[in-house]
Amino acid sequence: LGLLLLIPVAILVQLVRVGYLQGEGYRELWSSQAISTLEIQAERGHIFDENGALLASNRVTFKGAADPYSLGNREEINQVADILSRYSGRSAQHYRNAMSRSSTRSRYVVLHRNISVEAYEELAALGLRGLILEEEYRRLYNFETLAAHVIGFVNHNLDGMAGLEKQYNEILKWQHGEQQVRKDRHNKVFAYVGAPKSQPEQGYSLHTTINSQIQSIVEDELISGIGRHKALKGTAIIMNPKTG
Repeated sequence: LGLLLLIPVAILVQLVRVGYLQGEGYRELWSSQAISTLEIQAERGHIFDENGALLASNRVTFKGAADPYSLGNREEINQVADILSRYSGRSAQHYRNAMSRSSTRSRYVVLHRNISVEAYEELAALGLRGLILEEEYRRLYNFETLAAHVIGFVNHNLDGMAGLEKQYNEILKWQHGEQQVRKDRHNKVFAYVGAPKSQPEQGYSLHTTINSQIQSIVEDELISGIGRHKALKGTAIIMNPKTG
């Protein structure tokens, strides 16, 4: 009987040890293993020529996702499905199935990866807590290869790798935000509604002394001259004859 009485006493001691004496350490361990953060991209600053023409800008794409637990109302699910169907060409039932057939543990179901601006605005106007709308930016060079060696380029993380993009990267990129996410036991990351987030600070724009019209003419003449003379490379200097 005495040995049997020791079992609940041992369990009680273990509960006190885990819950109080070492509880803070275990909570920190859980937090480091189960909670992480994802970067929210800041919109990179634009690059202009001397006349205000856009040399480099951003193209935004929108992604729509849902938390099935928070979108429990059938009317809300139908509203989301109908809007996505109207702009995507897929049936509303396709989106209803995506939400209803999701895993019981899933709190983040991607519905459409590239929704139109119109659909994004209509979905945002619903103000549904269970709807997750995300923006993703891609760099767009409006004159393609014009002054490419000067302007440079960015990588997939929108970090400048050459030219002005690299030289002024910190000013153009500025400060990304963060969103808290969770990780399951398989180390899969998923977002959830109401997760703490810090909004990004948008980058500053860069105004250059490049004249895109003159630059375009000079590049065309260089290509023509190199081809005409069978040269390996060519250089041009543009000078104001009044000032040198």
